[in-house]
Amino acid sequence: MKVAQKIWQDLLSLFYPDLCLACKEVLVGNENCICTNCLYELPKTDYHRIPQQNEVCTKFWGKVPIHYGLAYLFFRKSTAVQQLMFALKYQGQADVGLFLGELFGRELYKAGFTQQGEYGTFDAILPIPLHPRKEAKRGYNQSAYFAQGLSAGLQVAVRADILVRKIETQTQTQKDRLQRFENMKSVFAIENRESIVGKHLLLVDDVITTGATLESALHLLLENGAAKVSVGAIAVAAR
Repeated sequence: MKVAQKIWQDLLSLFYPDLCLACKEVLVGNENCICTNCLYELPKTDYHRIPQQNEVCTKFWGKVPIHYGLAYLFFRKSTAVQQLMFALKYQGQADVGLFLGELFGRELYKAGFTQQGEYGTFDAILPIPLHPRKEAKRGYNQSAYFAQGLSAGLQVAVRADILVRKIETQTQTQKDRLQRFENMKSVFAIENRESIVGKHLLLVDDVITTGATLESALHLLLENGAAKVSVGAIAVAAR
């Protein structure tokens, strides 16, 4: 049975090969989602080496106190990273979030984001939630997949049962920063509040632009007893 399945999979790969989500070239060997060349060329921020003094942190200065600001990649238009984010959000390629999350989680772990490491660890990873209607339409929450990948690399549990979205907001893409923040007021709610009291939480999203969505959720977590909040993302919009 396994032999027949392997033959069938090989035939499918021959006629319908897996393609790199960044450059659309055929994946070979053990390549997953992204070819080796594109993976090597990804524009990493290295912000985990300066987790309190970087572009992610500055987006929240004077608005909400975050402990660490983390992002794996720089996001620019018409680049491989934009292709990857488009595939993740709009083409059903949830595995790319899982894959990038695990890669980033491993880098964070090696850099000292551990219980005994230089930067310490987190008590839980919280993905930014989608409204249930939007998640049902998309079929998944892309930030939750990224959180699961981070969890595997960092060895920190994901808690998707704490932060919930109670209002379905309008699209943020055409709004300026103030409009985005106004659009996000009262969008989120907290469940299982006792689980976050006194904890250090890592709140994660796919791409950080103005940070308005995260800002609203961070305020709520702190108001409900979280001791510290940090932010993580696959990518941050580059200036």
